[in-house]
Amino acid sequence: GSIKNLTALTGIDIRFKGSGMNLAEVGPIIEKKLPTTDNFAVQGRLKGSMKALSLQEAMGRASLAGMSVAFDGEITDVLALRSINIRLKASGKELAAIGPLVGSDLPKIGPFDVRGHLAGSAKLLLAKEFSALVDKSDFKGLVKVAFLKRPKITVRREASVLDFTALMHSLE
Repeated sequence: GSIKNLTALTGIDIRFKGSGMNLAEVGPIIEKKLPTTDNFAVQGRLKGSMKALSLQEAMGRASLAGMSVAFDGEITDVLALRSINIRLKASGKELAAIGPLVGSDLPKIGPFDVRGHLAGSAKLLLAKEFSALVDKSDFKGLVKVAFLKRPKITVRREASVLDFTALMHSLE
């Protein structure tokens, strides 16, 4: 790629591609805490300036202990997380395995497959075209999270099958 003005960091147009065995090892380089993974790959195009840097043609995947996550899409202003437009897929053998990644203990209720389209910004995130299969239950709908002083979460869902068997066993 190229950077037209290196001292001002403007005119950036860089294609990148990277992969590795553990995403957490990249964290110190970018001064962010990243989750531990078995392997990961990411590619995309950074365009603009450091005042308004966009991520385009982004694709990525990561896996950890029987779970996998994949995404593709774009973010208009990466540093401010403005105008997010990303499709996301996640699946795994056990939903409880997500717990450490989100800082919570989740019940052992079986395999999961989640898909959705994330749109919005750092202030409001919308998961539309959302669908999830968890064990034998299925869900479809919309999730909206407004990041206010106290986060506001709105969920509209429908389900054709809800099986509480695994959840009830995990709570015993």
